[in-house]
Amino acid sequence: MAIADFAEKEGFWQARIPRSGSSNSTQNIIGLGTVSSIIVATVVINDLDVRSLGIFVGDTVYVNDVAIGDIILINSNNTITLSTVVGLNVDDFVYIMRNGAIEGDILRGYYCDIQLENTSTSFTELYAVNTWVKESKLHS
Repeated sequence: MAIADFAEKEGFWQARIPRSGSSNSTQNIIGLGTVSSIIVATVVINDLDVRSLGIFVGDTVYVNDVAIGDIILINSNNTITLSTVVGLNVDDFVYIMRNGAIEGDILRGYYCDIQLENTSTSFTELYAVNTWVKESKLHS
């Protein structure tokens, strides 16, 4: 975390630990479904419910970890229009992937390693390092 991630609140410097952006994180991936037809740049996806999935114009659609195109229009409950459909085929399973640091898996487990570095050449005193944690319901 960079110093820019911290904000002074009530006399303390605070920062939120970001969610996991690792390749093992899956909370940031939202499956849309299987493509049933493609008409120009309009894609019909079986069983797509845009209202319950929370997809938005500007989200990038992927197939097999390859970006296909951005959503430029949500036409109806199961139809979206993409900026391009090159590489997209009927029966492909499509999904969107959000920023893992914001919407990825929450951090969980029993340990947290913190490395602090002082680049100042003058004397600096560290009074305390505090954390607020709660039990994860997602541990195995």
